[in-house]
Amino acid sequence: MVSRMSGERAAAVYRAFGDFCLYWCGGEASFLALDDDLREHDQNAWTTAYLTADQAEYPATWQVREHLAEVERRHDLIAETALSVMLSGLQAQAPKPCDCLRHAGA
Repeated sequence: MVSRMSGERAAAVYRAFGDFCLYWCGGEASFLALDDDLREHDQNAWTTAYLTADQAEYPATWQVREHLAEVERRHDLIAETALSVMLSGLQAQAPKPCDCLRHAGA
């Protein structure tokens, strides 16, 4: 017997994925629309926050502080990672086995 995601759950997942993509694109567009000086200031603020994190108060951040500062300027990597995490979560929730044409004969 093939299990299916309920109509309500499927609609919620569809909407969540669409909203995630739209919000991500909107946030990136807003950032890119900033004046060059403001955009640079925003990036530097994050970098400074990471590099000056207190080791005792934020030990996990402190351990990766240099990587966090470097990745701040890799918006493509951040977007790809966020999308990958989102898709992995959706895949983990998908009914198994699915009833798509690709798997119908399996």
